[in-house]
Amino acid sequence: MYYKDDDTIMHKSFCFISNELHHDTAMVYSIQKMFLTYIKKHFPKVKKVEYFSDGCAAQYKNRYSFANLCMHKQDFGLNAEWNFFATAHGKSPCDGIGGIVKRATAVKKSLKRTRINQIITPEEMYQFCQNYFTEISFFYS
Repeated sequence: MYYKDDDTIMHKSFCFISNELHHDTAMVYSIQKMFLTYIKKHFPKVKKVEYFSDGCAAQYKNRYSFANLCMHKQDFGLNAEWNFFATAHGKSPCDGIGGIVKRATAVKKSLKRTRINQIITPEEMYQFCQNYFTEISFFYS
């Protein structure tokens, strides 16, 4: 997330971990609900959200997402704009955050543990990440 604090551009990193296997529009909406509740509480000056995402039809580029965008102000109390990268062409800091979280959890920590102490559930991954990463805020759903 990028935001202005006075005239300085700041950033904050977030990661959402879930046991949900269907990465569809409903999941995106539930994450938006969690995230925007947090934003409104911790960044009360925010009036507009600008989303940047890839062109994945299952999650973002479909009629349900456009209905969600049309109702964004009513549902969340914030104006919104959604920008799409061309499919398979958009990379953003989110890709790096997801990659480092998955790699650190799987390779660096879980696989080096004993058989009975590995990270095998989303809840365990969330707990590990909360303690291991200090510069990323985590949410679990």
